[in-house]
Amino acid sequence: MGGLFDGVFGGGTALRWATSLPSSGVARWVAARREGLILAALGVFALGVTLYLGVPGYMGPDARTQLEQARAFEFWDDHPVLMALLWHYLDLLAPGPLGMFVFTSTLYWAGLTALFLVLPGPIGWRALGLLLVGFFPPGFSTLPIVLKDGIMHGALLLAVAFLVPLSRRGLAIRLAASAAFLLLAIGVRHNAAAAVWPFLALPSLRLPILVRLRPWLRLVVSSAGGLALAFAMAWGVDRALAPLSHRSHLWQMIATYDLTGMSLRTGEVLVDPGSAVFTQGMGLTEMQQLFHIDYGQTLYGCVPFAGRRCVRLFQHTLDPSELKRLSRNWLAAIAQHPGAYLAHRWALTREMLTVNASWKM
Repeated sequence: MGGLFDGVFGGGTALRWATSLPSSGVARWVAARREGLILAALGVFALGVTLYLGVPGYMGPDARTQLEQARAFEFWDDHPVLMALLWHYLDLLAPGPLGMFVFTSTLYWAGLTALFLVLPGPIGWRALGLLLVGFFPPGFSTLPIVLKDGIMHGALLLAVAFLVPLSRRGLAIRLAASAAFLLLAIGVRHNAAAAVWPFLALPSLRLPILVRLRPWLRLVVSSAGGLALAFAMAWGVDRALAPLSHRSHLWQMIATYDLTGMSLRTGEVLVDPGSAVFTQGMGLTEMQQLFHIDYGQTLYGCVPFAGRRCVRLFQHTLDPSELKRLSRNWLAAIAQHPGAYLAHRWALTREMLTVNASWKM
């Protein structure tokens, strides 16, 4: 079987033609880069198929909001600022979802191609693996949808491809390129640091200063270092983009989510009754209607109330005094009901770890 794949991918007509050219320099160049040329050709082919099937790309509510910000060049930090900033320039080249769709798909296939290039093994099997993994429905089916997740996915693939080789050849350049793509992943997805830190921890396992440590201690030190570096990178990206963006104080959604979850567990409304973020008169009934353990944004939806068809349970605020009031309310409720808080958070953790769970709005 391996011989068959090597015959198809490694000894094709184009390669035999190239190596038969009169110029020995061209022949040597092609022969030295045979595997890279084969995988690159497959990657370009796969990218072409993706663009053919998905053009111009699909935009959901989040993407539409980010495109509006990109075109207005006015950014809010409730969505990743870096994605909207990139989209501002991509939109000038290819308006609408097309530019971002092409960019995301190119990252995805470039990352997979580079990763299978540096992996060991026969070229035939690696070429087959590139196509099977790349077109695997759970990953491939999301490509036509313009999402921050897709950019993060492609950036992580490229970052890993630069980290995989064990050789010290071009190490500084590879580490710099990997760091750049890790920063891109962090910049386009708020919680990407949680995915980035293991990739920062793994290279440090080979540091001479850590090799002498016991395996478990080396793992602990590397993990702690990777975690610290990942969040330092996230902080740095946030600070670098802060002058371009307006603060939305996204944390308030976590506060209202926790206050609602604890209220439902204790059987009493723990939200400050005078808070402007909470509709006065509403209570546990309305909380129960809108609360979903795995998606806190539903709390900002509306329900029938006081003779009106649609009244919001919670409202966003940018008022500094109201934000301080909400923060105090949140921390005080946790301090007074630690058991309810831990049970509420454990329910979320259990839901996130249940891969067969389904969510209904």
